[in-house]
Amino acid sequence: MRDTAFFLLFVAAMPFVFLMPHLGVLVWTWFSVANLHRELWGFATLIQFNSIIAAITLLAYIVSPERKIIPMTMHTALLALLGIWMVLSTAFAITPDYSQELLSRNIKTLILLVFAMLLINSRTRIHALVAVLCVALGYWGTKGGLFAVGSAGQYRIYGPDHSPIYDNNHLALALVMVIPLFFYLRMHTENIWVRRAILLVTFLSFAAVIASYSRGAYLALGALLFALWWRSPRKILPTALAGILAVASVFVIPQTVWERFNTVSSVDRALEDASFQERLEVWAASIAIARDRPLFGAGFSATEVPSVYIQYSPGTTEDKGRAVHSIYFQVLADLGFAGFIIYFLLILYGFIYTFGIINQTRDRPEDRWAYDLARMLQISMFVFLVGGAGLSMAYYDAFLLIVLLTGNTYRVVKRERVAPEIQKHQRVAMPQGA
Repeated sequence: MRDTAFFLLFVAAMPFVFLMPHLGVLVWTWFSVANLHRELWGFATLIQFNSIIAAITLLAYIVSPERKIIPMTMHTALLALLGIWMVLSTAFAITPDYSQELLSRNIKTLILLVFAMLLINSRTRIHALVAVLCVALGYWGTKGGLFAVGSAGQYRIYGPDHSPIYDNNHLALALVMVIPLFFYLRMHTENIWVRRAILLVTFLSFAAVIASYSRGAYLALGALLFALWWRSPRKILPTALAGILAVASVFVIPQTVWERFNTVSSVDRALEDASFQERLEVWAASIAIARDRPLFGAGFSATEVPSVYIQYSPGTTEDKGRAVHSIYFQVLADLGFAGFIIYFLLILYGFIYTFGIINQTRDRPEDRWAYDLARMLQISMFVFLVGGAGLSMAYYDAFLLIVLLTGNTYRVVKRERVAPEIQKHQRVAMPQGA
């Protein structure tokens, strides 16, 4: 029954996607980020929903009156270059067959980003994409938070099966990353009940992160709280609130969570942790791979192949591969030093665009939405980079969409500022009495 209802809703949405191709990007994002179809158990699990949405969105875009010109920006160039590097890295990979499946998944993400860059080109559409990201991850934050509260945090929370956020660590970092966007959505929502619902989802997402037992997410959460405090014009209230939460957490957070906190409470404790020691080993192997293959790296997730890992980590005593557990060393091993530069230039320009938006809209009340969004996008990217230092999530689609949104918002703000000036000059140039 659940499969049938889900499938019928999907079919009902497709005509609207064909009429308005930007809806295809929103639905596509929903399926890619929320992964609700992973909750199904019947015939619908065999349907390639994302492939169908992609095909219909492409067809709708071709026949629509939407502009067919790709915006020429640094994000455009870097995104194209990143795609080329992924293909070349897989072609020259140590184990190309193993990397091929991951290449297919990541290229699909890049195609989604291209469509988002083409079609999410107005304030309304940008706001809609932010809302989709919030609802998609907010569902798992709400579900995980309710489970955490109901079980008093005694069990870890997980995401949807066979998805990028199934792992408790990955889900927790995704939730921390999206929380700033909850704040943006609440600031620019007029309906009081919707604002209250967003606030509730935010608190439940915090609870879900705590119940994830993810040390990387705890670090990201600390970075988030610091960034929100730093950005706040009135620091007394958030400081007092943080103090109240800290005192309350002593009585609410279970002992098992405090034990996880303690493993990263000092450098000595972290160095003594066996898991951290393993990460140091695989990071060293990633550096060795990049030095040996600086141009294209070893291919996607090469360190997970036992023969590759043993080759570049000769001191290991186990015949098995290991995940990198760091977006930095992940990209370094996968794509080499050259691919590493391309990937992080893409993110760097995301920050550059947000600073450009803030500078252009600081004293323009009509552009307050862009000013607030840019600040929250900055925080989202920052906390992901902090938490991602200990997780293999470099190609996570929601994060890359957030990076891309910075460029989209910058172009919209720039266009809205230029348009009134053009109209003003046109009026001045018109002859008297015209």
